[in-house]
Amino acid sequence: MFIGFDSSRFYNGNPTERLLCLNLAAEFIQTSKKTEMGFMDLSRKMKAAYEICYPSGHLTDKETNKAQFYLAIHSIIYKQTKGNAPDAEVMNKVVEKNGV
Repeated sequence: MFIGFDSSRFYNGNPTERLLCLNLAAEFIQTSKKTEMGFMDLSRKMKAAYEICYPSGHLTDKETNKAQFYLAIHSIIYKQTKGNAPDAEVMNKVVEKNGV
């Protein structure tokens, strides 16, 4: 689902670059409703598997980082589409204004 998306800033960037990367990744997934729904379904299943596997200590750092990347995107999209969460445009304006 992320073919063509550069996620390197999430893994190698400073906190601001990581946040920007997550927001861009969420927008990338939300380019179509079908992609968004597919991602949300897969990431929900991945979260359940991650919660079982992580405590065992058998996941590598790379696997843990990838899971956290996808879970963060899932969380962003969930908060944007459920309840009273601000949309990406509002969040970006706040980040620009506050220099976060």
